[in-house]
Amino acid sequence: MYEFIFFLHVIGAVVGFANLAIVSQQKSSENQKVLMMASFCALISILSYIFEIQAKELSEMILAVQFGYIGKCYMLVLMIIFARNYCKINMSPAIIRFVFLFNTFILLTILTCRYHSFYYTKYEISYDGYFPHIILSKGIGYYLYMIVTFLMIAYFCSIIVSEISRSDEIEQKRLFLLLLSGILPTVMMVLYLSGFADGLDLTPFGIILSCILLTVNVINYGLLDTMDMAKNSIIKHSPEGVLVVDINQNLLYSNKSADIIAEKINSEHGITDFSSWIFSKSENRFFFDVENKTYEVRIYPLMEQDKNKGNIAWIFDQSFIDRDKEGIIL
Repeated sequence: MYEFIFFLHVIGAVVGFANLAIVSQQKSSENQKVLMMASFCALISILSYIFEIQAKELSEMILAVQFGYIGKCYMLVLMIIFARNYCKINMSPAIIRFVFLFNTFILLTILTCRYHSFYYTKYEISYDGYFPHIILSKGIGYYLYMIVTFLMIAYFCSIIVSEISRSDEIEQKRLFLLLLSGILPTVMMVLYLSGFADGLDLTPFGIILSCILLTVNVINYGLLDTMDMAKNSIIKHSPEGVLVVDINQNLLYSNKSADIIAEKINSEHGITDFSSWIFSKSENRFFFDVENKTYEVRIYPLMEQDKNKGNIAWIFDQSFIDRDKEGIIL
């Protein structure tokens, strides 16, 4: 069993290195740099556990644990920064500085743990389970770090989940994979702390899975495609409303401007399903009035290899035009 676990993590280290190489080869951007640093921290965490399970002496095991925390202390923080930048979420720089300083303080207490009992209070080797491993008795610093970690993962999830609800289909896949990449190490850590794995730390395995998902996200779904992100950002923050439906007229995406117009037309005309109302029209170009403003709607098919995949509607504020213009339907 030991050999299987060892070679599994060696393969995991190769996966981690491949993920780092793939991310580093993407077009340079702030997001690319942040994700590259997170990938580097993930690789450190995987390598440290390989060193830990090979160690025979207590001092060697402690050293491997300390090395691993160099990656663990910053990986989640960097993932939050990436998610914040990617989803265009406003976050106080003071919060990021606090978390970085706190995790750096925790890292220093871990690197000097032999000289105090703030983070770990006792160290011993256990020969139960799959292989000899270190048993660490936790101090107050450990529990403080866990509290901050769970708060960070909750915040990370809130960022991604809130963005998924207002994204198109491809973007939802990117965000879902990003969500899994962020939470899998924590899920595996919880399983390890529960005693489920009989002394085997599952956290590195969660990090390996995260690296695989990030690699798939970058290669298959263009997570770091700067042009694709620019297009999404333009549509998301456009003053014009944008609605996207599939071939069955199911709403796939609406930007903030479209949501605001939908609220207005519901309030004034009682139209609750704005998307269905827009795409039920036989015309591809028409006008409507709401709250003393005139809006123009233009509908275009979404074609892929000569096959219609759905429709997109652009809604323009045309209040400056002649309000007696023919074609105003509301």
